[in-house]
Amino acid sequence: MESPPSKLSNIEKHERIRGALLDLIRSAVDGDPLPSERDLAETLDVARMTVRKVVDVLVREGELRRMPGKGTFVARSRPINTVARDPFSQLGPGSGSRATARTLELFEDAAGSRLGQRLHLAPSARIFKGTRVCCVGEDSLALERIFLPAHLVPGLREHDLEAPVLDDMLKTSYSLSVTRTSQVLRVTSVDEFEAQTLGVPVHSPAFFVTTTKVDTEDRVVQYVEGVYRGDRYRFLNEISTDEATGVSRGASFNPRFIIN
Repeated sequence: MESPPSKLSNIEKHERIRGALLDLIRSAVDGDPLPSERDLAETLDVARMTVRKVVDVLVREGELRRMPGKGTFVARSRPINTVARDPFSQLGPGSGSRATARTLELFEDAAGSRLGQRLHLAPSARIFKGTRVCCVGEDSLALERIFLPAHLVPGLREHDLEAPVLDDMLKTSYSLSVTRTSQVLRVTSVDEFEAQTLGVPVHSPAFFVTTTKVDTEDRVVQYVEGVYRGDRYRFLNEISTDEATGVSRGASFNPRFIIN
């Protein structure tokens, strides 16, 4: 009498589903829709929740992308270089992708202690607080919380934050020229609001980048806290070395987007 076949472990089950989905992805082209989780579960004879967990991993790895309200689609990475401090500035005509920004909110408020320190202002000073989503094509890649001294940008409106590069808006509308930028990066994970806004699972990896910009009069004209999707954004830091001394002569900080 033959013994019944042993059940697959969870790890084996996940690997089998992952392999099947990767085979499906490699036979498809960029933008092809993935079958529904229900159909995949029936085809692979597994639970729908198990399929969802594997799909979540492939989304985080950049093999798939989710579009809220539309479904899950096959992704193909194609790197696009951008300037060092503004990740959307070169994504214009001719780049193959269109960069846009959508303002979620903008209001005036007191700076408070923390933001006052960042902007070199008194806690009672008035500032504009804005939130926007940065997109390439139909994909939301970053969520930025923007803080600007109100006395430097009087009459600021929501549409002003829809310029992909805020430096251009500040120079054109307010004659503020940025001469120095400092950035601090750390790894984080997205919360529920950020996940919903960016179209990724809760707790997906992301970069948290704070950016401080100073103008020709040594005033902080812009402070930004940005959350950038970890599956769509990477940083490249290039350092040149003097061949004779072996000493680093300088470094350039060049963010690069991976557009799936």
